Amino acid sequence: MSIWGKIIGGVGGFAMGGPLGALMGAVAGHAYDKMKDGGAGTVAGDNAAQQVAFTTAIIVLSAKMAKADGKVTREEVDAFKELFNIPPDEMKNVGRLFDEAKKDARGFEPYAEQIAMLFAH
Repeated sequence: MSIWGKIIGGVGGFAMGGPLGALMGAVAGHAYDKMKDGGAGTVAGDNAAQQVAFTTAIIVLSAKMAKADGKVTREEVDAFKELFNIPPDEMKNVGRLFDEAKKDARGFEPYAEQIAMLFAH
């Protein structure tokens, strides 16, 4: 199962609720896909749901770090694409989430705090 398909939920969630919305949207997208595939649709303790949330957070944090000096350069975008090896059919979804995150005026801290809370033991 590909986690990249869940990124669209992260994009929609981010548009409606910022960083927490992105994580929740990604997890909701995972639950929907799981139900569609005949699963129970629960995400509590689900490793795949955590992978989706982590992937969403990495995309958002990468955009925030690229924007930290005021402008995202082509070299920074190319480095991100090369490092994360994004499937061509998911490039548009990942790009949307990256673009929304870099437009948001908040710094990286709220995103980092939320991903830390998600993975706290």
